[in-house]
Amino acid sequence: MSRRASLCQESETGLFGTISASHRFRKHVTITVAANGVIAVFGFTSGVLAARLLGPSRRGELAAIQTVSSLLATFATLGLPEAVVLYCARDPRNAGRYVSSALTLGLLLCVPLLVLCYMAMPYLLASQTAQIVTAARWYLLIAIVFIAVGGPHAALRGLSDFVSWNAIRLVPGTVWIAILCFAWITGVSSPSFLALLNLVALTAVASPIVFWVVRSRIKGSYLPDLGTWLPMIRFGMPSALSGVPQTLNLRLDQMLMAALLPARLLGLYAVAVAWSGMMSPLLQAVSSVIFPHIASHTSVDEQSRTLLRIVRLASPLALGLAVGLALVTKWSLPLVFGHSFQASIPSALVLIAAGAVLSVVQLLEEGLRGMGSPMSILWSELGGLIVTAISLLCLLKPMNIMGAAISSLLGYTAVCGLLLFHVSFLTGFSVRSIFVPTLSELHQGWARVRILFGRVS
Repeated sequence: MSRRASLCQESETGLFGTISASHRFRKHVTITVAANGVIAVFGFTSGVLAARLLGPSRRGELAAIQTVSSLLATFATLGLPEAVVLYCARDPRNAGRYVSSALTLGLLLCVPLLVLCYMAMPYLLASQTAQIVTAARWYLLIAIVFIAVGGPHAALRGLSDFVSWNAIRLVPGTVWIAILCFAWITGVSSPSFLALLNLVALTAVASPIVFWVVRSRIKGSYLPDLGTWLPMIRFGMPSALSGVPQTLNLRLDQMLMAALLPARLLGLYAVAVAWSGMMSPLLQAVSSVIFPHIASHTSVDEQSRTLLRIVRLASPLALGLAVGLALVTKWSLPLVFGHSFQASIPSALVLIAAGAVLSVVQLLEEGLRGMGSPMSILWSELGGLIVTAISLLCLLKPMNIMGAAISSLLGYTAVCGLLLFHVSFLTGFSVRSIFVPTLSELHQGWARVRILFGRVS
């Protein structure tokens, strides 16, 4: 019997493996879908508020501050939150030690990285004003928040405590909407002030909540174990290095626009990005759950089959969501964000297609992390980054935001192709069997999705 036939036969007993594992997985996905739906509403609401409060030019300045600084701050975490997820999933009894070890190591190593980022900021925001550069430099302190909160938060995900993990994910969006409402009421419309107020509020609110929840959920010793530093770095560094091209594939277009193009164009593009992200809650929920779910399996064969079952059903779902969102974009985007953002529509349509590909990419990457293979992600993201960079060099100047959108689509597609090659190599399944579901699997998948949406609603 072929491996594909064997996989199809096994799927009759449970879409994601055993009945108990399938039940847990569906429960975790259901919780995360609900949280992602709330986060999507928060993001959509904050996007509309920011667009209408600031207009295209100042919205672009706010995007320049937050995008570049948050990107650099993410690099400074060195992939340690991902390492915490892996090791907590494999060894739940020592979760407290992994949290404290990642926290101390991250704080020690982030200082020199932040100094370098501070020095590089004027070059990264060359087309912005001195005030925007200064605000972006201050906003780099968000890296401390990412490190202090990221490891403890990641431990909840590694332990499959998706109720607490998702509840904490709602905090940043709530804080940001509160700030924008305050700005709307008071008439404050300075991008620098809004960004720095968000930094202060997030630090004051998120950190205490995370530490209280984690301390109440994770018992045992929190004494740092220096012996865990090396294995965590061995896993975390490839994740961090893959995060560089990964995040650049996601944000290089906006970074280059912040450096080379007027703020108004960046504002138009930020709205197109926000609109295209509306299709992501469901598949992002699966991506969030799949990492610890696969890592908790003991054998490579079990991990491989679990990953393939999920990816093969996610691909047609991503396509269907993209088509549905594209059909309503032309009339609904300007209705929501305002007619001053009418020019965002063409790039938004391209970014919707890119978002569908990105959804599959995220599933494959989280699955590979669960299998303990971050290097596969690194090489795939590097290949995609080369495609993205070349495309931007060729298309950004002559086509502006449309060129940026096309570059994103080409880059994500390249990453997806390379990831499929790595998954095929690791699992022994053909690319076609990974990507293309059978009719019976589509029928099962549709039944699962209906059950899932019924539970969420």
